[in-house]
Amino acid sequence: MFSRRVASLFVLGTCVVACKTPPAPIPEPVSSSAPSGSAAAVAPSASANTNEPCEGIPCESFATAEEAIAKLVAKGPKVVAFGEAHAQKDGPAGPSTTKRFMDGLLPIFKGKATDLLIELWVANGSCGKKTEAKVAQQQKAVSAPQAETNQNEFVTLGNVSKGLGIRPHVLVPPCDEYAKILDAGAGDVDAMLSMIARLTANDIRAFLDKTEGKDAMLLAYGGALHNDVSPKKGHEGWSFGADISAKIGAKYMEVDLVVPEAVRDTAAWQSLPWYGKVHPERIGTSAVLVTVGPSSYALFFPRAVKAKATPSDAGP
Repeated sequence: MFSRRVASLFVLGTCVVACKTPPAPIPEPVSSSAPSGSAAAVAPSASANTNEPCEGIPCESFATAEEAIAKLVAKGPKVVAFGEAHAQKDGPAGPSTTKRFMDGLLPIFKGKATDLLIELWVANGSCGKKTEAKVAQQQKAVSAPQAETNQNEFVTLGNVSKGLGIRPHVLVPPCDEYAKILDAGAGDVDAMLSMIARLTANDIRAFLDKTEGKDAMLLAYGGALHNDVSPKKGHEGWSFGADISAKIGAKYMEVDLVVPEAVRDTAAWQSLPWYGKVHPERIGTSAVLVTVGPSSYALFFPRAVKAKATPSDAGP
């Protein structure tokens, strides 16, 4: 049972936007896949003087994010890996990316997806309490900037998935993975990111082998740097996307989910292939689907609409 397995949960993946300083550059919040000339969607205006949300990169607007995902599902993927920028304590108000996915997008896969692999670590209890506690303590420092609701939302995501008839799964690190993290010292962030990628890739390959020739679809949900088809140089070990894409080709789909209000003018966001081509501040009440590369997409949720002030709110 999913609820029983997560009872021993002690960690939620790793940081995505900010974390304690690692020896390597802090990972960017969403996909670092290289852009492609593929025109699978409506090409935007090339004019710099425009109110269009996209310039120089293929994108398409939809009334809702659900409609955009439905179009991608129609392509017939076998594995759809959703990536998010984990909610931060100082992030924008409103529903988190996880909440938006859980309430709006996940139900689309009812009767279509059979399994959901969530970026949650669960201790198996056989590695020793001291070892597991020490790794948990190291991870707390990594996830400190994240919103305190993140872990509970990931657990809720598993329960909602189960209610939709989609089997939820979590990551269960073997003891040698804990040893690698403890031995990494100052490089523990890199060790954690690499472990997530390895465990996820192993679980996806096991799913593909088990369901070969069968009508089955796996969803993966976690930090967006892990699902990259084309990881940034030096970060190859942090992603399972390239490995799975090489195995099943276009049947693998990378979809990064972006809340436009969360995008900031920082080096991490600036490093993304769509930055400067997609303008989050121009996104209104429509969802925007960006084609980053073959089987690689970024979906921007509609911008939240602020309620209009009533006469009593407006003041004299």
